[in-house]
Amino acid sequence: MRAPKRRRSVRADSQQVPPGGGGGLEQGSLDDLDLISRLPDEVLGTIVSLLPTKEGARTQVLSRRWFPLWRSPMAPLNLVADDTLSDNDTRVAVISKILADHPGSTRHLSLDIISLPGFLAKVARWFRSKTLTGLQELGISNWQEEKYQLLPRALTRFAPTLTLLNLSYCRFHKHTTLPSFPHLKRLSLYSVGISDDYLQRLISSSAVLESVRLSRVRFARLCINSRTLRSIKLHPLRRKGGELVIEDAPCLERLLPNFPNDGPATIRVIQAPKLEILGFLSEGISTLQLGTSVFQVWCSSYDNCAYDIPIHNIGYCLHLICCSLENDCSQLDNQNAKNEDFGSQHYWR
Repeated sequence: MRAPKRRRSVRADSQQVPPGGGGGLEQGSLDDLDLISRLPDEVLGTIVSLLPTKEGARTQVLSRRWFPLWRSPMAPLNLVADDTLSDNDTRVAVISKILADHPGSTRHLSLDIISLPGFLAKVARWFRSKTLTGLQELGISNWQEEKYQLLPRALTRFAPTLTLLNLSYCRFHKHTTLPSFPHLKRLSLYSVGISDDYLQRLISSSAVLESVRLSRVRFARLCINSRTLRSIKLHPLRRKGGELVIEDAPCLERLLPNFPNDGPATIRVIQAPKLEILGFLSEGISTLQLGTSVFQVWCSSYDNCAYDIPIHNIGYCLHLICCSLENDCSQLDNQNAKNEDFGSQHYWR
């Protein structure tokens, strides 16, 4: 009886490798199987840039092929400067070293403002670093008692290239000219001190803006004019007479007040032909205007809200606000659905 033939191993380049001898693959065979390292430097640089900061830096120890990539211009820096990078005592030194070692440019910078002596002066210096040239995404989270005042020069420097701006517990300087943001697509503000005029100009000056999220942001009257905006999500601090006006938003699809017992007192949608989804409608919103139709909301209790809908315009209103994404049929869902976190919900779709 013949013994079964031994199968020959095949290398990645389709060349046959003789069996036996040593009980394992030689180094040359391992290199041949490393298909990722064969990718062009530009592709590998993109991979490194999308990794978290620590993991991106650790690719330098993988091999000689990977060693120079993290510090090369082909791998734009992704710097997440929070407690995942280092503890508070060493963070200043770590951030300073990274910005000094990396030649730039920078794809993403996420920075926590912490309570350390001299930290704000360091932040001002970092924002002047050549490494941050071409910054695309900027996130600032402030963990101090007072709101962090954004540096006008930093905003002016980064505005031409930013595609994402995410700010928490910050405030804009009152007496500076707000730059335009020609490439900004996503804007998120949480508990940010900003005047109605600044906020309105920030949105209108962003020519390709697609998404706006406003959480705990005060405004008396905010008018939206945007040719590209597709989604608005808001949880404003309630203010007597607060009003949101959608004057002209031809691409707007979602308007989401995201907290059922809060919101601007009045929402007016003048021109938004593609609007498909409205979020929570509760006692926080007393007036809802869609085109020429006005919905008056009254509540006798938290769980008992009613919507006074003008009957002669009901068909037009349903066409505007009730579009099912699954089957493109118009439908109205105004049921009091219980939710363990929010209580009564009024979600129109």
